[in-house]
Amino acid sequence: MGARLVGPGGWLFSPGGRATMEADWPPGSRIAALPITMWIRKRFDIPDGELFRAAAGCGWPGGRDSAIAAIARQWPGDGVLPVLSVRSGFDLLFAALRLPAGSEVLMSGLTIPDMPRIVREHGLVPVGVDLEADSLAPCIAELERSITGRTRMIVVAHLFGGLCDLDPVAALARSHRLLLVEDCAQAWVGNHQPGDPRADVSMFSFGPIKTNTSLSGAVLEVRQRGLLEVIKRLQAAWPVQPNRAFFSRLIKYFVLKRIASRPGMALLSRLARLAGTSHDAWVARAARGFPGPGFFRKIRRQPSRALLELLHRRLARFDPSTARARQAVGQSMATRLARRFPVPGIAAIRQTWWVLAIEVDEPAPLVEMLWREGFDATQWSSLQPVGEVELSGCSKLLQHLVFLPFDLAMPAGELDRLVRLVLDSPAQPPAGWKRGQDSFPDRDARALRTANKKES
Repeated sequence: MGARLVGPGGWLFSPGGRATMEADWPPGSRIAALPITMWIRKRFDIPDGELFRAAAGCGWPGGRDSAIAAIARQWPGDGVLPVLSVRSGFDLLFAALRLPAGSEVLMSGLTIPDMPRIVREHGLVPVGVDLEADSLAPCIAELERSITGRTRMIVVAHLFGGLCDLDPVAALARSHRLLLVEDCAQAWVGNHQPGDPRADVSMFSFGPIKTNTSLSGAVLEVRQRGLLEVIKRLQAAWPVQPNRAFFSRLIKYFVLKRIASRPGMALLSRLARLAGTSHDAWVARAARGFPGPGFFRKIRRQPSRALLELLHRRLARFDPSTARARQAVGQSMATRLARRFPVPGIAAIRQTWWVLAIEVDEPAPLVEMLWREGFDATQWSSLQPVGEVELSGCSKLLQHLVFLPFDLAMPAGELDRLVRLVLDSPAQPPAGWKRGQDSFPDRDARALRTANKKES
């Protein structure tokens, strides 16, 4: 279809260059302007055959011990513990530690809201630490300033598929005798990487939109043997997730996989537009991990046998070459995009591009234009700032983020078209950002210098 570029204020630029306001279009043209197929923002990385086998497994009798042992043999670390979700493992960790009430937990400034919620549930205080957008790592100077006599733990979230440099964080944790926990929910790329050995606990998620998903489930690597045993005893007291609950989840995502196809997503966007909304709101609701009331009752369960067996098969059959291919293609796209826009996470020490995002001054017009061109971009993010104190860097990042659809299933020509549409659009980088200049201290200029080195 012909390129249509939406500028600031909702201006639509037709192929001939004539500008019109979207509000001035004829009735029904907003629907007609949408494509008949759309590249989705994130696909479910699991074949239908695994869904069918897991569903059949929900009806088989038998215990969970053999599946847990099989996962332990597959995992390279010595402190492996399968759990229902990273949230479940995080909750178990605090229950085992029994830290004094009022103790502070320093956390990466952006995370899903359930993580600080769990911290508060145990009578502790989550304290957010602002991020450097180039690496998405905690700002070390601010991290050091945030340490008080009440601080007991540092939690670092590796975001967008990249790994933060833990060297300075580990040094601070060691010098202040603090526990170090790394949240690798977005950063798993294969069984060869069980986490940083300097972290006391590493947490990996295999939730619905994660790499090599099992639609639920997580693995904790706990490096203190005594702590691992306490966590195991606490989890053993929880009820086991019924197989019927996991069966229902399999059915849900089998249906969502049908919707999350190119024609399915385009149809959803048209139906949402007819209803006077956008499909973003529906996708946001569908992506919630533990919706509705009873959050802690839902996460305080042991994984079912059927889930454990599916998780073991996913670990055993994962092909790490897919992650390497995604890394190469994502790096190429990010380097091109960094010529005009900040690319969060581009300076991570290892970046596999689980998601690919840029920062623009006005995200909405760019997202709308990409929708019309058949690319399911979004401003929506499950991440939120941590703590009561405003984190300027995190707030600015969320305000300007645009996530671009990126998957190896997309042909190279379509990925190239996506990049060209973004680069040729009227979108502008955030105010004050200039390529190659330190306009945002310790943030974007460093990212661009890194991109330039890789490009050359």
